[in-house]
Amino acid sequence: MNMPPPRPGGHGPRGPVMQREKPKETGKTLKRLILYIGKSRYLFFSLMFVMLVITGLTLAAPSIQQVAIDAITLQEGQLHIDASKLTLMLVILGAVYGANSLFTYLQGVFSARLSQNTVRTMRRDLFDRLTALPIAYTDTHNHGDLMSRMTNDVENISNTIS
Repeated sequence: MNMPPPRPGGHGPRGPVMQREKPKETGKTLKRLILYIGKSRYLFFSLMFVMLVITGLTLAAPSIQQVAIDAITLQEGQLHIDASKLTLMLVILGAVYGANSLFTYLQGVFSARLSQNTVRTMRRDLFDRLTALPIAYTDTHNHGDLMSRMTNDVENISNTIS
């Protein structure tokens, strides 16, 4: 199968090829991002705690299921069910899944708040920085490019934190 020759102007088979900018100082950028997240440290640590609880509950559920299943046995060819043990394990299992659902909800809330707080602070700092720039800077750069870069970059960071 013959491929058509590449077209001039940086176009691929489906249109213009988007070039990604490579970070110049990745370590410094990550450090600054962590500092922004650190401004909401109580929320961050609450989120970490909730995630640990979710992990523990997720790991506990199969063990409880095992005990519930072991309450049903076959003795001398007869099916024997320890009803009180089975009932207790099913109630505990329901409580574990209920708690898991609650903590998963809290994880979503905490994650969204952390993301929003971080992005709000970044946008405020970005606006302050932009207003401190000399007029010549805004005169020599396209307004659409500045706005697009600021909006997209902050939105990408928001999605990453979420």
